[in-house]
Amino acid sequence: MISYQYISRALAVSPCRKRPFCHILGKGKTTNRLSSSTGSGTGTASSAGASPFVDPALEWGRAHSELAQACLKVPPLPSSPVTGGTSSSVSCSQQNHSLTNFYNYWNWRQWEFPVETDRDLKHGQALVTHVLSAPLTLANFVTTALLAHEEEQQDMYHLCCVGARAEATLPMEFWKEFLLALTHSTTTAAATRSIRIQMDFLGPDIHPQMPPQTLQYRDNQLQLQWLYRGYFHDYISDKNNNAPNWNAFVLFNPGLGHEHLKEGWRPTLQYLLQQHTQHRAPILLTFHSQLDAQRDCTLLLQEEHHLPELASNALQNPFASHITYEDPFDRSHMVQPNHSMIMLL
Repeated sequence: MISYQYISRALAVSPCRKRPFCHILGKGKTTNRLSSSTGSGTGTASSAGASPFVDPALEWGRAHSELAQACLKVPPLPSSPVTGGTSSSVSCSQQNHSLTNFYNYWNWRQWEFPVETDRDLKHGQALVTHVLSAPLTLANFVTTALLAHEEEQQDMYHLCCVGARAEATLPMEFWKEFLLALTHSTTTAAATRSIRIQMDFLGPDIHPQMPPQTLQYRDNQLQLQWLYRGYFHDYISDKNNNAPNWNAFVLFNPGLGHEHLKEGWRPTLQYLLQQHTQHRAPILLTFHSQLDAQRDCTLLLQEEHHLPELASNALQNPFASHITYEDPFDRSHMVQPNHSMIMLL
């Protein structure tokens, strides 16, 4: 059973990275444009000299650890496909037609939040959004960018998570939700044939001794590999450009355009954009605020002028974490992991 302490450790990770490392994003099914924070907090930054802002859901979890633990408990896996019934028993694909938001997903998964008040429910749900944000955002990306656009059927897709950090520490029971979401979406081929996904984690903050992990759901498989501890462009250089033939790249909250990070990101970004242009490798980017999206898209346009006006196309991510942080470089700037996203297809 997952410990609430995992949430505390994961959330201690700064959303603004001092070195190039990363998070996610893509152009999903939602049509909601960027908007104000949907987090559990008030969205109000602490004033200068005040104590750092702590999201109310985290404070609630620390004060009610047993309730937090119960909310984070993953439901049993569906035993078989379901073809009809009430809204709580129909398949994800029948109920939602595709991945749409946490609430529909929880309804289909029959996720339990054993709390008594609306306030407790809001905080318990916020904790669960944090651990499901990366897997469900990734499922949305794979469904939209790879399986829905494949020119010929493939049984295996090789992804690279560049600058991996918190997502590389996520317990396996939450990563398994990626397979469930992928299998039960109507737009994905994973519902009708066997699909194998391998994702490599690269970044200076990953654990270099982690053994590969393989997760299975029905005939579909996810393999996670902690490939390299260090900068992505150094890995490419060490390999003399003989790197794996990745099908797509994933960057979760990389902060590409942040003034403290952008110069370190440039060599990696140049390689990724080359792969996108020459080999049509899709790229998923996520941002932790509207400001973050604007900065990152500005840097992308500087590196690749033919790209469309990206910032105006960034979409609010239906699978954004509802946990809010202060930007450690600017305490007036409130951020959420995977707040918004865009896909370069």
